[in-house]
Amino acid sequence: MAGNRDNRPEPGERRQHPRADICLTAIVLARSNDGVAFTIESISVGGARLAGPLALDEAERVQILFEVDGHPVEVRGEVVRVERCDLATDRVSVRFVDVDAETRYVIRGLVLNILERANDEP
Repeated sequence: MAGNRDNRPEPGERRQHPRADICLTAIVLARSNDGVAFTIESISVGGARLAGPLALDEAERVQILFEVDGHPVEVRGEVVRVERCDLATDRVSVRFVDVDAETRYVIRGLVLNILERANDEP
């Protein structure tokens, strides 16, 4: 996770929200595909870093579907960074857009829960 142990951004970093490392499967819908499985590697209320087998472009709009404690979450995002890892995997950073209050609440709870558990570890 970027930032210090207490989740303050490093100097020069643009993040506004605490970010938590996670390994969570999500379905990403882009263009007119039927959904491609990605792994959410980190998440915050403002966005997420994902890795998966679908080539996406910066500024592309996507829909991300995942579950938190058995509850479905659907969020729209804009790709802000793409890193080509290898021929089969891209790592993308997505900024969430038009997030409703309930979804923000669920994502915030997920992030805070992960960060609390991480801070409790020796």
